[in-house]
Amino acid sequence: MIITSNLDNPDTSPACAPGTLIAAAIDVEWSKNYRVRGGNVPFCYSVTWLTLPREHTRPGMAGFWYTCVYVQDTSETGDLVASADRALRHVLDQAGLIAGHQLSSDLAVLAATARAPHPGITAAQAAWRHRRQHEPGGLRLLDTRYDAGHILRCASRRLVDDGPAPPLAGTG
Repeated sequence: MIITSNLDNPDTSPACAPGTLIAAAIDVEWSKNYRVRGGNVPFCYSVTWLTLPREHTRPGMAGFWYTCVYVQDTSETGDLVASADRALRHVLDQAGLIAGHQLSSDLAVLAATARAPHPGITAAQAAWRHRRQHEPGGLRLLDTRYDAGHILRCASRRLVDDGPAPPLAGTG
C-alpha cells in the first residue's frame, strides 16, 4: 500500500493537549458498481485531523495532520480495510467531532468488503446510527450528506446530481 502521512506513525492519532478539541474528517474512495453484488470495492481512505483550543481560538493556533492510504492493486484491499479499521478506532477514541460526506456509504462499503468483523468499522457504524443522540460534551458525528440541511439550502446534498446542470452565467 502507499501510505502518506505527516504523523510520526500513521497508525496513530495526534496527541491531544488539555483544553483542545480534535476534529477528524474521514473519506473512503471506492469503485462503484451497483449492478454487481460486492462490486463496490474501497481503494483509498484518508483521515485528516485538526486540533483547536476549546476557548480563545486565534489564527495559527490549530494543528493539522493527515494520513492517506491507497492500494497499489486489489490484493491489498484486505490490508486497506484493516488499516481503515485501526484509523476509525483512533478517530472514535480521540476526536470530539467527526465529519465525512456520505460517511454511512463509506462505512457500509468497508464493512461489506471486510472478510471478518472489524471493531472500528462496527463502532463507527453504530456511532453514525446514533449521531443525533449525542451527549452534551460527547462525540459529535456529522455526515454532510444528511446533517447539513441547515447549511446547504438545496433539495439534494449529493455532490453530483443526475439532473441537467444550470446554465453558466452569461451563456443563457
